[in-house]
Amino acid sequence: MIETLGVEEDFDCEEKELRETEEGGVQAEEPQISVHALSGCQSFQTMRVTGLHGKTSLHILIDSCSTHNFLDISIARKVGCKLEAILTQSITIANGYRLQCLYICRGFKWKMHNAYFEADMLIIPLGNCDIVLGI
Repeated sequence: MIETLGVEEDFDCEEKELRETEEGGVQAEEPQISVHALSGCQSFQTMRVTGLHGKTSLHILIDSCSTHNFLDISIARKVGCKLEAILTQSITIANGYRLQCLYICRGFKWKMHNAYFEADMLIIPLGNCDIVLGI
């Protein structure tokens, strides 16, 4: 963890709409993805790493401005993910545009830096990376 003292945080992240869950926690009202994640531009809010799904190499973008995990639809099809249809989910891009998400891949597994991970992924066309890991 890196902490900066005396520097005001200004991340250019769009303020996320939050709501309380029944369990008392807080979750994002609507999935959001940053412009950086879709354009492939790096910024101080992102980090690019590589990973593997089986023998398929993955370009992973860790993005502190995105609220959910996203998987590129072409990669999902290439690696044979089981795509589960969901009610149309509107995903807000930080520049105000919206994407429609129709599928989720539950329990997607990948390896990154000798560690194994598993998470649900919303399926959308990413283009410039294979996975966006949000916070």
